[in-house]
Amino acid sequence: MVAVDPDAKWSARYPDLFRPHPHSWGGATRDYTLQLTLTLPRDEQVVNVRLIAVEDGAVVVCTTTEGWRTLPGGSREQGEPIARTAVRELMEEAGCVVVGQVRWFASFTVTNHTGPWKEWHPFPVSSWVVGVVSVRHVSSPTNPSDGETVVDVQLIEPTDAITYLAGFDNSGQARLLALALELGLLDQ
Repeated sequence: MVAVDPDAKWSARYPDLFRPHPHSWGGATRDYTLQLTLTLPRDEQVVNVRLIAVEDGAVVVCTTTEGWRTLPGGSREQGEPIARTAVRELMEEAGCVVVGQVRWFASFTVTNHTGPWKEWHPFPVSSWVVGVVSVRHVSSPTNPSDGETVVDVQLIEPTDAITYLAGFDNSGQARLLALALELGLLDQ
């Protein structure tokens, strides 16, 4: 029996997502390399989550004080279960509560070239997981002091959200959303 590479089909369709590339965010390039895979990592490798949050068919998109457009997500706290990270980040960045299970579907393999971002992070390789989840927008973002300050949360139809994110897309989130849409993950 021949093993099938789950990334083969999609890496041909989304080469910029699946090729190793330096990570940049808000105009700054970080000293690590990202590579997307549809294979999920071991729990202990995960240090960050990115969420495609969906309410009534619309995608939650956040805008920060710097004008960055982003899908909600962020860093996992030491010892925090990944599902709890998702719940916390959705409230902090988008004012949303989870109303279903997160469907993790991809991850970025992160190769850090200088040292771990936080002392407990695996080094030199860690992972960021990507999931789709149903939410309900209930409040303003809580905006803790140790994260970005979100000033606007919008619910945008998926194809319009792709276009909107592409207007500030130096991290591939528009293409990531397009992939999830094409994989049929936004169908509720």
